[in-house]
Amino acid sequence: MVSFDVEQNTWEYGEIQETLALRHDLIAHKSGAVRLRNVRQLAGGGWTRRPGASWRQTIDGFTRLDKYTLNSETRYLVGFSAATFEAFDIAGEARGVLTSQPWTATQLTEINWSVSKDDIIVCHQSFMPWKIENVTESTWSGASFAFASGLDGQKKQPYYRFSETKGITLQPSARTGPINLVASADLFVADHVGTRFRWLNREVEIATVVDAQNATASVISRLNPSVRLTVTTSANFLVGQQVEGLTTSVSGICVAKTDGTHLDVLITSGMDFFSTSEDLAGPDAKTTISAVSEITPAASVVWDEQAFSEVRGYPGSVTRHRNRLIFTDHPSVPLGVLMSAIGASDDFDLGYQNDSDAIFETLGDSRSTRVRHCLSAEQLLVFADNGVYYVPESADLPLTPATVQFLTVAPTGISAAKPLLSDQGALFIDAGGNNVAVVSPTGDPRASWELAPLTALAPHLIRTPTEIALTTGNAAENERYALIRNSDGTIAPMFYQPQGKSLGLNLWETDGAWRSITSIN
Repeated sequence: MVSFDVEQNTWEYGEIQETLALRHDLIAHKSGAVRLRNVRQLAGGGWTRRPGASWRQTIDGFTRLDKYTLNSETRYLVGFSAATFEAFDIAGEARGVLTSQPWTATQLTEINWSVSKDDIIVCHQSFMPWKIENVTESTWSGASFAFASGLDGQKKQPYYRFSETKGITLQPSARTGPINLVASADLFVADHVGTRFRWLNREVEIATVVDAQNATASVISRLNPSVRLTVTTSANFLVGQQVEGLTTSVSGICVAKTDGTHLDVLITSGMDFFSTSEDLAGPDAKTTISAVSEITPAASVVWDEQAFSEVRGYPGSVTRHRNRLIFTDHPSVPLGVLMSAIGASDDFDLGYQNDSDAIFETLGDSRSTRVRHCLSAEQLLVFADNGVYYVPESADLPLTPATVQFLTVAPTGISAAKPLLSDQGALFIDAGGNNVAVVSPTGDPRASWELAPLTALAPHLIRTPTEIALTTGNAAENERYALIRNSDGTIAPMFYQPQGKSLGLNLWETDGAWRSITSIN
């Protein structure tokens, strides 16, 4: 067999898969390697041995790492292990520990968190979001995420009408005090105790569950009244129609027509009653009221329940964007995207849908069944199991309840690993677990983002990764790398040039395995 020596002066494309060995037409073939292990690729096209490891601290058990920056002088390396949060300074000295945290060893690969200078919010679908705060240099606190208090003792938490409850009515026995709640079909379970329902936007808290259709509750905010109206005639008024007093502007739903001169109405506009002698109008009828008497609150389909609970589950992912805290990956609202009010991370009250109010929207795309992550970039990026989306926004079109919409970038799903923002765009592991892709801005307002695969030349080096970390270079080493931690404990360092002119991969192996990676610069 004849062999040839070929001069090669660059390996900028790194290791390429064996099946491309005969693709002489590819630039990567002339600037790549059949096998490249444990090296650090250089900007000039060559490579050098990868750096070794140095001991900083011993941590017991599997631990996931991240960085926490309090200010330009104070940075921490933080770790999440079984029911434990630990903090270390850059030299590796212990700087505080919290035990009895809500996550278990088996949940460590599933928890997600968002870090800001003020706090760390940790999420998993099985527990209430957890808030960790830095108190002093070596002291931290941890507690369940708490929503802000609203008027009359109500909570500014997200509420939702879950699809399996559609059509079920709720009837309270009274407007105040301890009450009974009766559902028209099976609804209540034991874990509902302590959760809140809203009946016509007024809150009650479940005290006991008697059976699937009966519960007792404490009224948090006085409930809307129901009234019986004596009228000139009830002809042409229909049950379920909206009616309104033409003098008081009080409005409600006609819930019963007892006879030819009486109508039962559930008032929806507030606490005020209709007045006698005023006219009452409906879509197809008009009459005059002669008497008004309060009756037991009527059953209504207008109710919802708190979205975060032991019954419905909790969000599995969290991020921040434009001064809003954002929760996604809720098990009972898998396509939901929940955004706090601007500048108030504990306020998820939808309010009157003013520009700064909270937002609760669902992704309207039949391709996707689960929103896994959101990422703050030039615009909000949304990563689902079968697609990548963006929320259009600009200085002239800010993100508000009225403007939020989800536009498709590409029908490519994401894995469980968190996406990461880089200079080139958002890096993420696709749902198949063998490719790293980037979502980059285009500069075209009609199609603001585009997706491109990054590791198609070396998919064999991408082995269902769990984490990505970025290094941005320094005065001594100006190369940039995306370090991709594979599930088998290897690392695939992806070397990339500015503006994405080229990139290359090799594989880092060691005696043992890398369990978690993060970058502190």
